[in-house]
Amino acid sequence: MRGKRSRGTTAIELLVVLVVMSILTGAIYYFQYYGLRYWREADAEVDRQRQVRKALFAMSREIRQAAAVVRAGRGEVVIRPLFPGREVRFYYSAEEKAILREAEGEPATAVGRYIGEFVAEPAGSPRLVRLTVSGQPGVGQPARMRTVVYLRNYRP
Repeated sequence: MRGKRSRGTTAIELLVVLVVMSILTGAIYYFQYYGLRYWREADAEVDRQRQVRKALFAMSREIRQAAAVVRAGRGEVVIRPLFPGREVRFYYSAEEKAILREAEGEPATAVGRYIGEFVAEPAGSPRLVRLTVSGQPGVGQPARMRTVVYLRNYRP
C-alpha cells in the first residue's frame, strides 16, 4: 500500500515547528524588551534635560529683574530684588539633587530636579552673571547648559 499517504504529522515535523516558533518568540521578546528599555532610558534623559532647562530659565528670569547680585559662587547665587525687601537665594541641595529657591519668610521650593552641579559667577561686569547648570549623569553625557544673564534693573 505504497500509494496511500499518512494523514498525521511526524515527530520530526513537530520538532522543527517547535524550534522555529521558539526562535521567533525569542526574537520578539528580545526586540520588545530592549526596545522598551532604551525608550525608558531616553525618556529619563529627556526629563533630566528638561529639568536643567527649567531651572536655568526660572533663575534667569528672576535674576534679570533683580537690582543687584549680592553673592555668586559655586552652588549659590543671592540677589536683591528691585523693590526693597527680602533677598532671594538660589542654591544647590546635594540631598535633594535639586536647585532650590529661598526667600526670607518663604519655604524653599525646587526650581529644578535631577541636578548634578550648579555654578553662578560674575561675567566681567556687575550687571552680568554666568549661570551653569549640569544634570545628573544618566546613560549618556549629563545635560550641561550655560547662560549669561544681564541685570536690566541694576542698582549698586
